[in-house]
Amino acid sequence: MAIGIRTQDLRKIYSSAPPLGAAGGFVARADAKGAKPPKTQIPALDGLSLEVEPGEIFCLLGPNGAGKSTTVGVLTTRVRPTSGQAWIGEYDVWQNQVAVKLLIGVVPQRPNLDFSLTAREILTFHGAYFGLGSKERNERANALLEKFKLTDRANQMVRGFSGGMMQRLSIARAMMHDPKVLFLDEPSAGLDPQTRILLWEIIREYNQAGKTILLTTHNMEEADALCQRLAIIDHGKMIALGTPANLKASIPGGYLPPAYKSLLLPGIIAISMVFTGIWAVAMPLIAEFQWTREIEDRLLAPIDMTWIAIEKVFAGMLQALISGLIVIPLAWLVLRPGVDIHIGSPLLFALIIVLVASFSAAGGLALGCSINQQHIGLMFGMVITPMIFFGCTYYPWNALEKFPILQKAVLINPLVYASEGMRAMLVPKFPHLSTVAVVVALVFFDILLLAVGLRQFEKKAIS
Repeated sequence: MAIGIRTQDLRKIYSSAPPLGAAGGFVARADAKGAKPPKTQIPALDGLSLEVEPGEIFCLLGPNGAGKSTTVGVLTTRVRPTSGQAWIGEYDVWQNQVAVKLLIGVVPQRPNLDFSLTAREILTFHGAYFGLGSKERNERANALLEKFKLTDRANQMVRGFSGGMMQRLSIARAMMHDPKVLFLDEPSAGLDPQTRILLWEIIREYNQAGKTILLTTHNMEEADALCQRLAIIDHGKMIALGTPANLKASIPGGYLPPAYKSLLLPGIIAISMVFTGIWAVAMPLIAEFQWTREIEDRLLAPIDMTWIAIEKVFAGMLQALISGLIVIPLAWLVLRPGVDIHIGSPLLFALIIVLVASFSAAGGLALGCSINQQHIGLMFGMVITPMIFFGCTYYPWNALEKFPILQKAVLINPLVYASEGMRAMLVPKFPHLSTVAVVVALVFFDILLLAVGLRQFEKKAIS
């Protein structure tokens, strides 16, 4: 028989000392009597009340820091609430912890597998915790390994597993004792699309067996695909509750208008190509020059070192082109119906694709030879993020008409021309920059970034 979940007025307050430099640069200090500095109170849950029906797939949707993981922690006996109550079936979580643990399975946000064990041992040891006999443990372990496509790695140590494999094994472990309620804390984070689809199928199948499932996510697509009902929470409070269809219908203008899908599609393709090219060149160069030093051997080859840099750019171009060829059909499949792609000039489209790929790879060369390893985070914060936001990927360039200074300023961003070029080629019925302007600008950025990149590469190579 399926059992439900309920919380009433849950509150959780965390206390921590204020960070150094807070309060305008002054740091709190103890007085002459040695009193401790005042502590900051951080509310993670603020009166959260939920009711999950037996046999339901229920989703907690919200941004990072909304209180989703804290809610799961309270319900799974790992986080003691400051006040309020929580029940699993008829059991009060904090009055009957052992009884509750027998009913639940938990998949944490990050895999916490024992690296000293094989995949099979992890499952059978977990089954033993819950009193399963040897025969039953082995049978269930074999079935779960097969279901999660891990049979061929069953007897290998998990320290060599990929992140996706560890996540699959974590979910299999949570199902090992066949719990009545399954908690999944952002289960698809970091998974590739194929593994994500496999996971969704397994979750649906488990639910059809009469199990109650509560999962957390900040992925709206996942919530829409899996959950029968969902609660949107932020700052520890529930701000909306209902079925995905009802919540989408409550948004003024609909969930995602077809016209916006058509505007969004070219931007998705542009951003995928540009950052694939940048990443494919910049990150290996940073590693090879500052960490592995692998490039030093290549620099001794009897050729002009410029050709080594050009080889890096060419490899990045190929990866960017492959990314575009993969993303175009995938993005169309995800965003349809309502998206009508029309390529008026295949040759011109091919030219723009190549120019976008080359400027992204050349940009990767320039960045990879200019950024120190310890400044990678700064590169994303100061270069990549503003480039995305002001790159006309999520909106057309003409949408900035009300801000004429900004509209002109963003023209120094090469991603603008990549997005507008894709828009001109794929959805020409929507406003876009002229094709001539796009091609000229992309050629200019190709030459500029390649020249800068080659110069920086030579400086890096010759101390």
